[in-house]
Amino acid sequence: VSVAQPPPVLPPRAPQLVDAGPELTGTASWYKPGPGLRRTCTGEVFRKDGMTAASPSIPVGTRVRVSLADDGQDDRSIIVRVNDCMPQGHRILDLSEGAAAQLGLVNLGVAQVNVTPVMLVDNR
Repeated sequence: VSVAQPPPVLPPRAPQLVDAGPELTGTASWYKPGPGLRRTCTGEVFRKDGMTAASPSIPVGTRVRVSLADDGQDDRSIIVRVNDCMPQGHRILDLSEGAAAQLGLVNLGVAQVNVTPVMLVDNR
């Protein structure tokens, strides 16, 4: 007599970030608040230790994966939320100080980066 085995119970799959747009390559820098920078262009309070960025072309609210473009030894990347505007110019992103520190950009000041929009997908 064979006893039917119940199907295995699989652990729930965690939501994951997937690419949601084309990769951009360009120059990024970082900024810290001066005497007049207390809020972003949307009115959100600016936090220097946040994982946020300003962009002249990426829509506010977009989450992006940022990595150093010429960093062959390290596959380090960070996820930031674009929460501020900046004028068109030579840079595609200005990172908050906290985000720049995690990426290793603080001492560099300016670097070439790869930026890819991402979105959270629930695969359950």
